[in-house]
Amino acid sequence: MAMIASCAMSGCATADRAPVRAAPTKVVATQTEVNGDYLTTLASRIKTETPAELASDADALQKAYSARRTEDNRLRLAAFLALAPAPNGDRGKAVALLDVPPGEANGRGRTHPVAQLLLPLLQDSKRADEALSTTQQKLRDEQKRSDSLQQKLDAIRDIEKQMLERTPVPQK
Repeated sequence: MAMIASCAMSGCATADRAPVRAAPTKVVATQTEVNGDYLTTLASRIKTETPAELASDADALQKAYSARRTEDNRLRLAAFLALAPAPNGDRGKAVALLDVPPGEANGRGRTHPVAQLLLPLLQDSKRADEALSTTQQKLRDEQKRSDSLQQKLDAIRDIEKQMLERTPVPQK
């Protein structure tokens, strides 16, 4: 309604339009420092990307890390693998990339602030996934047991019903 009034008052020259969302800048494999701001930007970007874009980003990060095995490239790849959904994300690989000892080739390794932030979260997530898997297996086993008991109960009811049908009723 406000748009119609605005259009009428301005001579229909321009109407208020919702701002067009610009494409997010490519931050995945750039030379920015890997820190909290990078993780926030990466997380918001991952939420809006299509599976094809996620696959492209995963490929670009893997190529960048393969070409130059720097601490920042390792952390970028690990952060992407930790935050991206399957099939592009891989928490196990992310943990392997983050949980390395400090040294010449690894930089600060597991002592880097990003690694110290992500490692406990990924390890907790892994434990939760394992607990969920165990619980789901127990549920499947209990369901099988329940189905088996139900079949036995139905068989007993059928036998009972047949016995009642066979037994002649005594007449007085």
